[in-house]
Amino acid sequence: MLEDDVQLIRRVLSGDESAFSTLVNKHKKGVHALIWRKVGDFHHAEEITQDVFLQVYRKLGTLKDPKCFAGWLYVIANRLSLNWIQRHTPAMQSLEDTPAIEIEESSYTHYMTELRETETSEHRSEVVKELLENLPESERTVVTLYYLGEMTVKEIGNFLGVSVNTIKSRLRRGRERLQETETLVREVLGSVQLPADLTERIMRQVADMNPVAPPSGKPLVPLVSLGAATILVALMLTASHHYLTRFQNPYSFDASAEPTVEIIDAPMLIDVISRPETRRQLGRSVVSSRNIGAGAEFSEVTLTSTAEEDLLQFSTALWRQTHAPPAGHVRDIYSVSDGTVFAVSRTGIYKLDADATRWTHTSMRIPISKSLMPMAENRGTLYIISTDEIFASDDTGETWRVFCDRPEGDAIGFIITDERYAGGTEAGTTLYLAFADAGIFRSVDGGVQWHALEVGFSDERITALTVIGKTVFAGTNRGLYRLDSGIWRKLPVGRSKAVYSMAVLENHLYVGMGPDLHRLTTVDARLIVQSGEPSSGRIYRSVDLGASWAEITPTGESPPTALPSGVRLVATGDTLLALGSIQFRSTDGGKTWTDLGFDSNSLMLNTLPAVALNDTTFYKAGAFGVHRTTDGGESWHPFMKGMPGRRLNDLMVFNDRLYAHTGYEVYQSTDEGVSWRKVGMDGPSISRGTPSYFRAKFVIAGGVLHFIAFDGNLLRVFRLSEDGTLLTSVQGIPAFDTDVLSAALKEALEAAGKQNGVTGGTKVKTLAMSGDAFYVEYERRLVKWRHGDRAWTDTGLVDLGEESDDFGTKGLKLAVLGETLYVGKREGRLVASQDGGINWRDVTSNLPFHFTSFKEIVFVGATLYVATDAGVFVSETGEDWRVIMDRRGTPIVITRLTTDYLAVDGPIVYGVGDLGTYRLEMDGRWHHFSAEVPGRIVSLGIMNNKLYSATKDRGIFQISLSEDLR
Repeated sequence: MLEDDVQLIRRVLSGDESAFSTLVNKHKKGVHALIWRKVGDFHHAEEITQDVFLQVYRKLGTLKDPKCFAGWLYVIANRLSLNWIQRHTPAMQSLEDTPAIEIEESSYTHYMTELRETETSEHRSEVVKELLENLPESERTVVTLYYLGEMTVKEIGNFLGVSVNTIKSRLRRGRERLQETETLVREVLGSVQLPADLTERIMRQVADMNPVAPPSGKPLVPLVSLGAATILVALMLTASHHYLTRFQNPYSFDASAEPTVEIIDAPMLIDVISRPETRRQLGRSVVSSRNIGAGAEFSEVTLTSTAEEDLLQFSTALWRQTHAPPAGHVRDIYSVSDGTVFAVSRTGIYKLDADATRWTHTSMRIPISKSLMPMAENRGTLYIISTDEIFASDDTGETWRVFCDRPEGDAIGFIITDERYAGGTEAGTTLYLAFADAGIFRSVDGGVQWHALEVGFSDERITALTVIGKTVFAGTNRGLYRLDSGIWRKLPVGRSKAVYSMAVLENHLYVGMGPDLHRLTTVDARLIVQSGEPSSGRIYRSVDLGASWAEITPTGESPPTALPSGVRLVATGDTLLALGSIQFRSTDGGKTWTDLGFDSNSLMLNTLPAVALNDTTFYKAGAFGVHRTTDGGESWHPFMKGMPGRRLNDLMVFNDRLYAHTGYEVYQSTDEGVSWRKVGMDGPSISRGTPSYFRAKFVIAGGVLHFIAFDGNLLRVFRLSEDGTLLTSVQGIPAFDTDVLSAALKEALEAAGKQNGVTGGTKVKTLAMSGDAFYVEYERRLVKWRHGDRAWTDTGLVDLGEESDDFGTKGLKLAVLGETLYVGKREGRLVASQDGGINWRDVTSNLPFHFTSFKEIVFVGATLYVATDAGVFVSETGEDWRVIMDRRGTPIVITRLTTDYLAVDGPIVYGVGDLGTYRLEMDGRWHHFSAEVPGRIVSLGIMNNKLYSATKDRGIFQISLSEDLR
């Protein structure tokens, strides 16, 4: 490939334009893929790709070593991408002389044409973008170049200046992270086609340029230019040494600086990539790429410090992360012999020393896996399983080193035993590594070679791994096994199929079992009942390495309480805990149990680990972070101090304070997110940790902040106290009628279910509030309750549209202003009521364009904004609608909207979409002032001239709305 590029470059420099056309065709997909990764828009990426090749044509004569063309091309593409991002939007041709009507008609026609072509694949594309965002930067770039750029690993290596083995490793890791979604990524990116005339457009502009070099095969820098350079350098030496540095060749891989001159009939503009002077800028400054060294030294380190680092610095230049409440998914937890506890979250590995009061970050070097990251301790050394390697630490986690590679798969267990090698007397260590769907592997040479222990298993999913002395036990979804002489032998324990956890106390083995809920279907449930298999959890104990068993399943005292199926066992000293939605404790080996009651932090089937320090102190990992008990399980409390908060379900600005809901607790900040404290709730408790509680939200009505949560067939409403420190329950709200479905509605639901899979779904979902009236979707109907009413009133609005998300949270979209309601239905129909939901009319036919689904519907003053998957439209009357476009005349997809009320100018609307952050200007068009999106945004708020965004799993970010941006 390199040799072909060299020949093509020489032909181009000799005046052969067809050779440049070949060069463009050869590299355009890779360049476009890289640029799309940077700017996030296919069409803008096409424009920048064209600019890249035009600059390549202009600058080709400055490339001293044609063998470095691929890396040189990468630098140009990266630099123009960053320039585009910093300008926010590409420069526009003036439209001052174009009639406004002509602009609107042309923009709308262009928009409708593009919409018809893209609406069927838009959702898949957005899903793929979100999947790629979850990959580390290096893997994301390689996956994009491989599938979208259709480049080989060798071509990607040349392009990025990285070894082929490194590219293979990144591609493999990226595929592992994507797992079953890799097919979707491959299909979507592989189906993207560049315009057939892209090369032709480039060549038309190339034809108007001056040749990059004389037709003859002369040196790349003509002597006359060299002479001119000498004269100019002499002149500039007398003027200022400062300007001499601007004659540095920006793309040479063989020299750090050299005189380069282009003689043109225009003012001289010299394009360089040298370190700029310090300049003042909002947020963190953007540092331009450093100069690249000699070709042989063009390395991965250099690229990381230029392209990827520059983009990272830009990403934080406007959006800056602020502190969030202490909540976030903790994936694994482990305790070691000296009392130190380690926890793994999305942000890294954290360490809690014995008697410490806060977590400390241990290492940024270890890649964080999406699956469990089991740890093991042996002879004073700690080991942890990472994405494709095992790391080791000899100083209790202060520093880590690569220990060995590991087999592929989602790790669920890791143990190390001291054994004697077969046929010898020397003691050595044996490593066992269990994977959910890839089996169990063993290594006796420190991880140099791994051998699968397959004999005895038959296509079973591994669920747990433990050891007593040198005897290894493995739990699967079909039972418990013991390793005997390299063969797995099934042990006769219990009637349940799946092993959920195991715990060891001295030579006692405890096993928690239950039905296989991971893959449970209605048919499976019937079979469980027919076969007599227990539908709840069971605990068994063996004192003879599994030869015999005794059932020690606990039950509550009054009334009897069934043990949850997915029970987690943790043991230490004399204490054994059985953790699930209902918790139990035993201090006599399971002979008797104490019912500890309901655990509000338990999330359905939660099999994440728990660890013990002593008989009273335990830690457990979960979807809402680390929780700790210091009273033997009687009470649990979040313990996240020192570990950054990440998980948020809602964020609200009220009375110059931030209020956040983590899905587990409500927090308040009075110092713009610097510190947070829990807000108490006075009234009936809510079933926290359930899908219903996930959908709790803040609502401001009547100048009061409300916190509203669904709890079974009840609506729990809390009002914030005047001092802002307590949420007090609103009494008198009736329960939803559990038998409200009419026969006709039941038949309609059944018919819709047969046609497109529609079911009743989650009973209670979307909510809106106006004054003292509440509007709720219950059993796919919109119902209403007002203070003083004895029951909920049916408004007559029914929605049978198809659900599309995991917990059925996608329901009606509501906007309420007094007695005026607008409701967006799942199938893309907009209906309105002017009398509080008594009468309805469908206004969809009046809307300005076709769309599939609603993103958000809000009133800003008396103006209604409707955000859809095809753009945003607005109306002050409900009759006349207009589309909000950017300055290019393109509708922008906005997922979240908020407003800032200014005393003089009135409300200013802000929106965030997949392509960045926007402000609605006075002329009714979107102004794009940030090309970055912090993550999956769940809510927005404005306070003290700052826009706050709450993301689902990345915490809270803020962006300044100073006059500089306005």
